[in-house]
Amino acid sequence: MDPTRYKQLKTQRGFNYSYYWSPPAPGKPVIFFAHGFPAGSFLWRKQVPFFEQLGYGLLVPDFLGYGATDKPTDPKVYIGSGHARDFIDILDAEGIEKVITVGHDWGIYPVSRLINYHPQRVAACAFLAGGYSPPVAKGTDRAARHEAMKKMYGYDAFAYMRFFVEPDAPAIIEKHIDSFISLVYPEKVQLWKDHLCVDGGARLY
Repeated sequence: MDPTRYKQLKTQRGFNYSYYWSPPAPGKPVIFFAHGFPAGSFLWRKQVPFFEQLGYGLLVPDFLGYGATDKPTDPKVYIGSGHARDFIDILDAEGIEKVITVGHDWGIYPVSRLINYHPQRVAACAFLAGGYSPPVAKGTDRAARHEAMKKMYGYDAFAYMRFFVEPDAPAIIEKHIDSFISLVYPEKVQLWKDHLCVDGGARLY
């Protein structure tokens, strides 16, 4: 990905976003690539040149909290409607009427909210490594919901999230960054089940 094609924009919410922008050829649509965790826009480094040579426009942001985009520490600003608003600000800044959205992994959630809040700006969508995620109603018992998913999957797919919110988790991850990367991008999927899907597994890897 050509580093000179990266741009910066301050959204209406006051956050500085970094995003890759390659304008479309006449008559071609724009593809909006949404990365997941723990990747950034660099995740799409192989797809970008492929679609560029076909004339497609490419919009590939670093999401809030990732890459060269701002990393606020208040969890409330990461609400789905806020992400969607930020994306619309970028579309407006580049004069993009509609996009084809491609969401990967945790990128499916902000893309889902973009579809919910601004469907008129989405021409088509694709979800990779997950499906469309509907909004969760207020008052939903999340613990019960996760227990139901645990029974359905046969393992606790979200156990690693409980490690991430522990006070010393950032320091542990930073100290053992190579182990962390090899865990979230494993050679064998069983590593996920043995460590990310077990309470305390991510801490001990």
